[in-house]
Amino acid sequence: MCTCFTVRVNWLPHPFGKDLWGIEPDFVPRWNIKPGHLVRVLRTDGSEVVSTHMVWGLIPYWTKLEAGATIPKPSYSTFNAVGETLDQRPAYRHTLRAQRGIIVFDGFYEPKGPKTLKQRDPYFFHRPDDAPMTAAALWDVWRSKDSTHEVVSCTLVTLAGAGLVGTIHDRMPAILPPERVMAWLDSRNTDWKSVLADLPEPPLETYEVSRYLYQRGAEGPDCVAPFTGAAH
Repeated sequence: MCTCFTVRVNWLPHPFGKDLWGIEPDFVPRWNIKPGHLVRVLRTDGSEVVSTHMVWGLIPYWTKLEAGATIPKPSYSTFNAVGETLDQRPAYRHTLRAQRGIIVFDGFYEPKGPKTLKQRDPYFFHRPDDAPMTAAALWDVWRSKDSTHEVVSCTLVTLAGAGLVGTIHDRMPAILPPERVMAWLDSRNTDWKSVLADLPEPPLETYEVSRYLYQRGAEGPDCVAPFTGAAH
């Protein structure tokens, strides 16, 4: 599970075939991106890789509206997609052929402790150089029957926690190395399972942060400040 992440720099690595520095002219650093927020997703548009903002929490195209609503709400149950069973879930199965994407972040949080706890101790994971990471995602487009409303949304693919992450939590984002990014995005590649198989462990560091992260409206550098041992 990945419930929140950071995007603190406005750049991307270069496995995408073009310069993607400064791809957001109005970029604002984020330290606590959560389900329901807009996230940056890379997807293919023909032969080009493009960056699109999507709502985090997949809304399948067939979602029915609640009474009185004009657009559906993102579902908390679809912000993460279990990578081992993607083709078994109706919400994701139809997206696997041509609606695969990449979510870019430079850090993510995972909780440590028994799942019975209301709030678990959050740990922040990042690369030693704080370079961006590219994780597998799926996306979909919901449109109203009269085509007056549209919502583009996504889900982050997760796999079993491994390496350093596995010592804290049993799930983690499916972080793809540069050489697998285009294989995941390429709709002509039907062997998506091999892209997710045996992923190399990314070089990561981690430390505990404050439960301030869980507060409503929590944002800014305080989210990633190391926990000092004072009461949460």
